[in-house]
Amino acid sequence: MYLIVPKYRILLGVLLIVCQLHAQSNLKTKLLDPEVRHGVLENGMEYFIKKNPQPKKRASFYLVQKVGAILEEDHQNGLAHMLEHLAFNGSQNFPNKEMQGFLERHGAEFGKSMNAYTALDETVYNISNVPISEKVLDSCVLILHDWSGKLTLSPEEIDAERNVVQEEWRTRNNANFRMDKIVSNLRYNNSKFARRDVIGDMNIIINFEHESLLDFYRKWYRPNLQAIVIVGDFNVDEMEQRVRKIASSLENPKQSPERTVYTIEDNKELLYGVATDIEAKNVSFEYAMKHPATSNAEKNEGYVFQQMKMNIIQQLLARRFKEELQIQGTTFTQAQAGYYPFLGGKDIFVVAGVLKEQGMHDGIKDVIAVVEKAKQTGFTPNELNLVMINFLKGYEYRNSIKEDINNDSHAEGLIASFLSNEPYLDTARMLELAEKFASTISLDEINKGLNSWFNHENAWFTIKGPKKESITYPTEKEVSTIIATVRSQTYEVSKEDTSAKTLLSEVPKSGEILAINSFEGFDKAKSIKLSNGATVWMFPTENSQNDVHYSAISKGGISLLEEQEIPSAKYLVSTVLQSGLGIHKQNQLLDILAGKALQIQPELGNYTEGFAGGSSQQDLETLLQLQYLYFTEPRFDQESFDVFKERIVSRLQSQEGNPGVVFNDSLSSVMSNYSKRRPLNSKELLETQVKLEDIESIYKERFGNISDFTFIFVGSVNDSLLLPLVRKYIGSIEGNSTKEQWKNDMVAPPSKNIKKHFEYPMSVSKHTNAVIYYNRTYTYTAENNIYLDMFRAILDRRLFESMRERAGGTYGVRVDVNYNSIPNSSAGFSMLFDSDPDKGDLLHQIINQEVSSLVELGVTEEEFNNAMELLRNDREQNMKKNSYWLGAIKEYALIGMNRLLKTNFEEVLKNVDAVKLNTFIREFVSDTNTYEVIMKPKE
Repeated sequence: MYLIVPKYRILLGVLLIVCQLHAQSNLKTKLLDPEVRHGVLENGMEYFIKKNPQPKKRASFYLVQKVGAILEEDHQNGLAHMLEHLAFNGSQNFPNKEMQGFLERHGAEFGKSMNAYTALDETVYNISNVPISEKVLDSCVLILHDWSGKLTLSPEEIDAERNVVQEEWRTRNNANFRMDKIVSNLRYNNSKFARRDVIGDMNIIINFEHESLLDFYRKWYRPNLQAIVIVGDFNVDEMEQRVRKIASSLENPKQSPERTVYTIEDNKELLYGVATDIEAKNVSFEYAMKHPATSNAEKNEGYVFQQMKMNIIQQLLARRFKEELQIQGTTFTQAQAGYYPFLGGKDIFVVAGVLKEQGMHDGIKDVIAVVEKAKQTGFTPNELNLVMINFLKGYEYRNSIKEDINNDSHAEGLIASFLSNEPYLDTARMLELAEKFASTISLDEINKGLNSWFNHENAWFTIKGPKKESITYPTEKEVSTIIATVRSQTYEVSKEDTSAKTLLSEVPKSGEILAINSFEGFDKAKSIKLSNGATVWMFPTENSQNDVHYSAISKGGISLLEEQEIPSAKYLVSTVLQSGLGIHKQNQLLDILAGKALQIQPELGNYTEGFAGGSSQQDLETLLQLQYLYFTEPRFDQESFDVFKERIVSRLQSQEGNPGVVFNDSLSSVMSNYSKRRPLNSKELLETQVKLEDIESIYKERFGNISDFTFIFVGSVNDSLLLPLVRKYIGSIEGNSTKEQWKNDMVAPPSKNIKKHFEYPMSVSKHTNAVIYYNRTYTYTAENNIYLDMFRAILDRRLFESMRERAGGTYGVRVDVNYNSIPNSSAGFSMLFDSDPDKGDLLHQIINQEVSSLVELGVTEEEFNNAMELLRNDREQNMKKNSYWLGAIKEYALIGMNRLLKTNFEEVLKNVDAVKLNTFIREFVSDTNTYEVIMKPKE
């Protein structure tokens, strides 16, 4: 029931809108994958059904409605979203909370496997990735049936939910939300869109008459505005019959009104506005030009090509911005430009940026000038070639992993097909269209596209930022002058280095394989010992078609550094990534890697160092070439470091005094017992104690001995592919026989109870932040870890019911658990919430009561069974993920426990029972140190 508005994506702290909704689409013009079973019931409800074999025996169910906040009358402002909340609280076939109870008994988790969102033009409900059986399939379609028009909406549930929605509003009422409301009239040109923000008017939410909500429900929740979307591993014919049988009984109300389509008017003059807020963290702007949107009937293959052209231009501009950001003294810290669907019959071309507080005028000029220069001088053939390589690679890779695309990804495309007639084609057909586009599109057409969209007409310009006396925001006249100046400038054509480059100047001489051993419990897994002392582990899986997950790990980490080295160590990874590799700067490296599906980066933790990444099968050699360079030719570029440092200092400066940062820093300090080996990020620390020469020295120390690393490959790998590559790019690097071990750096939470309750000035968004944390020594075993996970799941559900649903005191409480074996065995259990200041003490009390109840009375049979089912469900899903395998194998490399083995889960689970769980909970809670970090607003 979270408020998620998919039309709106926050990019660079700037609002960009990416989903246009229209009225009912014409079925004859749908560009739809023929494998999708699409139809319309007599009551007007559409359905989209697709078989997807992965994950096996799983399915996702969606009810999609062309109903959102835009349809509310003024006295109903916020009730579309309120109604979405209430849809989980009782229906014809699932009274009270039985809907949640049924799904939880089958391994679903509220907020994760079942959820919903409301936006301006739509409301979408979902049950995701549930294990299927005849009973589950019938019941899930029946839930969609009830969501469609059979909600109970009892007076008691309506009144109980008012406080929950108010708490959600409070959590969302941040600086960006408030500033967006200020500039909404400019974005939407005083249309109805400007008067709706989905969450609504809290005066209405708290005081509306029940009949107002029922009126909205009866008027708009109806099958001729709805669609059912189901994707999963099932028989499509049987699913279609099921949908027709269950959903055909739904009826439209008599004399139901036509679904209104709202529009946004054009404007001749620039619409300009500034919104400031005392809690804003940075200065951002958006300069947007409205264009007529493509009609639903015109969304054909030509429209697909148009979307591809938009994508190419956006990538080309992103390259230009990235190049500018590598220059020291840049007046902006982030920037982006592109063409996006909007609302009210419009698309928009947007230029957006995040600026430094001082020099704002120059920042606006410099961001817009990047786009204006591209418009006047055009992109170069080499730029287009590099972007096109990446563009095609994306479609090729997606087609190569088509069997791995999950149910919810398919569902997103089908939802868009219903809401706005967006084309939904299979990956092979999309690859064909992409190849056709790439072979026919010219550089001239790309340049003309930018010229057409970036026309400075029908535009708005908004600035958002902190409310400070030290900041002077530009006036409308000044911004108009800046735009005019940028447009009148003459720009030189960009010069670029088009010389051919390769990653490696010479091919390394391969090392030897000394031994290959098998892994107990894994038929195809192998341990390979190389002649330089390095170890390689290979775990082939059938979890994906074309996916290799990769990690290299070594013991030691920051624990082996001197205290004065730690500030530089905190910024080591970011610095190395900014610098490039070998003789190649970062931008040059990205050009060389155009069209490669891979990623790799170093990692430096408190007790380990290593690398993390992955690739397609085809690009595994390139991945290992990069790994070779990270060991043999790491790059430490002073210019790149200075640019990076300048940008981070600016960000840290903007965060100073922010209550959220203060709270997180307080929590971190308590959890490390104020150790100097865990310094907090600060502008002063970065400016005075972080040095490039120290970073280089630390890197060469921690990553200097390849013999001390274990290299792990999981996924689409085999002997013939991997062995020659590891000999060449890992075995060729000289190592030594030294084996390091992490050191107990004596950084640990306090060995006593801690209460850090404090007040901090909060100007507008006044709230209580609280973390209650249990910590204790712990025997790290598979059985104990299972019990701790069950404890978390049960307490999480109890606190959700008591703190959110019954008390209405918070929008949500998060319960987390972590168990560690490095450097010592310990376990932590945290409960985090924020609330209205007046309710903080009550919620703290509820946490203590619920924990005490579990200790004294134990878990119920239903709670135990649901937790067991959740664990089984998670295990089943995790075992199909290469990322889970990789994490488990890394754990085995470090501590010798392999949770992939059935003896460390399935066999353990057979012996788990409620009596043992209750004993575990009592013993765990009775011998913990408790830390309370609670921040309240200072009056």
